[in-house]
Amino acid sequence: MLATHCTNSDPAWWQAFPVYQTIDTRPTRRGHAGRRIVFQWTPPAVVPDRVYTSPLLEARRYANILLSDPFVKTQADLARDLGVSRVRITQVMSLLRLAPEIKDQLLRLTDRGPSASSARTASAR
Repeated sequence: MLATHCTNSDPAWWQAFPVYQTIDTRPTRRGHAGRRIVFQWTPPAVVPDRVYTSPLLEARRYANILLSDPFVKTQADLARDLGVSRVRITQVMSLLRLAPEIKDQLLRLTDRGPSASSARTASAR
């Protein structure tokens, strides 16, 4: 038994959600007016939690957390808190042991896209 407030002109309960859209009526093979309901979903915009930084700046941030946070005592604790692997923490922290000149060079690097040398190699193939 249908509820008294539901009529044939009312849309189905699931059509009230914005992901469903009624497409125009088209005649069916038997000549009746048919309606197609299509699921239309657009994924939400991807917003990164953190913008990519230099691995050296990431290492400095990890070192600051290790020194300042009393609940993070080891690199394993840090990895667990940040949601990365312990190996990744170790690899990034090893950058802090580089010579100061190399660290300065790493900080000056920028992502310029494909370089001219890589374009030359691709055209030579």
